[in-house]
Amino acid sequence: MPNKYRLTTGGTIDRKVPIKFTFNGKIIEGYLGDTVASALLSNGINTTGRSFKYHRPRGIISAGLEEAGTFIEVLGEKGASSIPATMVPIEEGLRVKSINCWPNPNVDFGQVLQLISPLIPSGFYYKTFFQPHWKTFEPFIRKMAGLADIPESENSPIAYDSRDTHCEFLVIGGGVAGLVAALMTARTGKRVVFVDNHMEPFGNWSLPLNESSSIRQWIRTLKDELNGCSNVRTLTKTMAWGYREQNLVLAYETRGVGKSELAWRIRSRNVIMSTGCTERGLVFAHNDRPGIMLASGLLNFCRNYAVIPGDRVILYTNNSSIKVLVNTLLQKGKEIVAIIDTREEGLSDYTDLPGDITIYSGHEVTKAIGWNRFRGVIASPVMGGKSVTLSGELLAVSGGWNPNLQLWIQSGGSFSYANELATFVPTNSEQDVISVGSLAGKFDFAEKINDTVQKISDLITTLGLNTAPLEIPEIDTPEDEYSIRSHWESGTVDSGSKSFVDLLNDVTLADIKLALREGYDDIELVKRYTTLGMGLDQGKTGNVNASGIISNATGKTLDEVGLIKYRSPVSPVSFGVLGKPEGEIVKPYKTTPITKWNRENGAVLYEAGANWKRPGYYLLRDESMMDAINREAMAVRTG
Repeated sequence: MPNKYRLTTGGTIDRKVPIKFTFNGKIIEGYLGDTVASALLSNGINTTGRSFKYHRPRGIISAGLEEAGTFIEVLGEKGASSIPATMVPIEEGLRVKSINCWPNPNVDFGQVLQLISPLIPSGFYYKTFFQPHWKTFEPFIRKMAGLADIPESENSPIAYDSRDTHCEFLVIGGGVAGLVAALMTARTGKRVVFVDNHMEPFGNWSLPLNESSSIRQWIRTLKDELNGCSNVRTLTKTMAWGYREQNLVLAYETRGVGKSELAWRIRSRNVIMSTGCTERGLVFAHNDRPGIMLASGLLNFCRNYAVIPGDRVILYTNNSSIKVLVNTLLQKGKEIVAIIDTREEGLSDYTDLPGDITIYSGHEVTKAIGWNRFRGVIASPVMGGKSVTLSGELLAVSGGWNPNLQLWIQSGGSFSYANELATFVPTNSEQDVISVGSLAGKFDFAEKINDTVQKISDLITTLGLNTAPLEIPEIDTPEDEYSIRSHWESGTVDSGSKSFVDLLNDVTLADIKLALREGYDDIELVKRYTTLGMGLDQGKTGNVNASGIISNATGKTLDEVGLIKYRSPVSPVSFGVLGKPEGEIVKPYKTTPITKWNRENGAVLYEAGANWKRPGYYLLRDESMMDAINREAMAVRTG
């Protein structure tokens, strides 16, 4: 049944505009505003791809750029490869397919690699396939490498272009902190550029639960005022992907897959980063099964796309943020089988929930059950004891929140581990840039607004500018103060089970511990030995877990371990937009008074440096180049 898991109300989709597209040759129906990911979930399609190394079944785990489970290839002359399914809006006639599987995700011949997985752990290629046998194995290894195929067409019909701009304030990120920062700086009268990678900034999934609250009206008022500011340039569907010296930010604007793309070079006196945070998963056996999602991803699909791909949900967490999802699921009439919380003290967070919801405090999930689809979990007390088996259709996990530090680190900014948040937060900056909102570790809604207002006010005062004060309504939200206890890994139930830290590159807990045993105890060495964080997503949901695992195993503090070095781009950008436009219309050649005569007399002009052209030889009638050269040489020699 089409849209089996679509809620009858809610979301930002337009149910009056149905859209059909094909996925692996099968016609799928969604609505205007859907992404490929939301449309697949609404139609009950769970296994959407295969993993990079072991070809294990994978599904959709998130709703944004952090997606590590499902990458697709867009077919046709305007095709594109290895794009997160969460970032591709559907349109009539769109054709997409899964990558890294044959013939399809449900039946993939590549899964035979799982049988030999003990023979190909992390770093196996450093220990095997030496001479004289390398040439025997090289073609096979190269065939397995990569994800999607390279497009066959040599010339792309997509229009690529570039723009340069400058401003007094650049605001990166379109959450509530970004909105507040953009409006406060706009009120100074100076030029402001606002960049957000979504189709529309200020999304609704992360707002307080009460959808009719005064907060929503306040945000709409701020949006309307900002949209009316003539000194503000808003770039939507634009991702800031690189940060260079002297506050040069590189951004990538796309109007959709197969549409025109634009490269932006933005130079700003002051940069305000509100890039937000990303939820991380939890590490346990078979934590990659289709049907296991980040809690924030499930909440996003529910609020923005009106999709909940299951009726019986199990929740697994180590922090208090899961309560927003719990209340949302209850409002939508879904059954919560159980809440599994690694914190003993976590029980106090759920006192206001209905009494028929089972809470397992001080417990951890040790193993997920199922193959092509999640079927349930085995949970045990963290300190040891009798396990319990639970069945369900969905598992929503929340291992805490990671500020999106990629651009901050690229700018030269430093960071440190905040024990009370169980994550890394920005500290000192080397350029004229500040962090606000959840990027700065302010996870509670009221706290992130107040933090942003204070920092932007201080910045404006320091610059000697003036701005109208921002009126903030009283924030009445059901969210309690954020609390978390780190939980980097769960106990395994058998040696054959894989616990994934980096889902995209199939990096397991065992891989990291193998690297440590072999002496690679620096996180950058672990990265290179295991390929941790080297995939398309750069480990957005797994890197902090990896740091915690290394800390536990080596006895180093989290500050001593640190994070892997983030490099640009933050997320993949197309090669076409990285290249510069070509042709004389873009950069005309310089001419001299004799250029016209040269052309009229058959001169073939060559680039001579500094965009000048000079004649290389002169053609007469049907001469070839060598004929002309020989004729001219003979004329010189004979006079």
